Amino acid sequence: MKNLKFLGVVYILPILANLSKDFQTGSITFATIVPSINRTKNKLKDLLEDNATIERLSKDVDYLTNVWSDIKINPREAK
Repeated sequence: MKNLKFLGVVYILPILANLSKDFQTGSITFATIVPSINRTKNKLKDLLEDNATIERLSKDVDYLTNVWSDIKINPREAK
C-alpha cells in the first residue's frame, strides 16, 4: 500500500511544485495567492478525473508488481 501511495504522489508532486514556485518568485502579492491555489486545485481535480492518468498509474503498479515479484529480500535486511 505504501508503494501505491508513493506512485500516486509522483503524479501529484509536479503540480504542487508549480504552486511552490509561484510562492517563491519573490514578487508575490495577496491578490495572486488565491488564484494560484485555485489553479492548483483545478489541476489536481483534472488529474483525478482524467482516466489516462489512472491508466498510467495502473500500468506503473502492474509493472512494479512484476519487478518486485522477482526481487528476493533477506528478512534481516528488511528491518
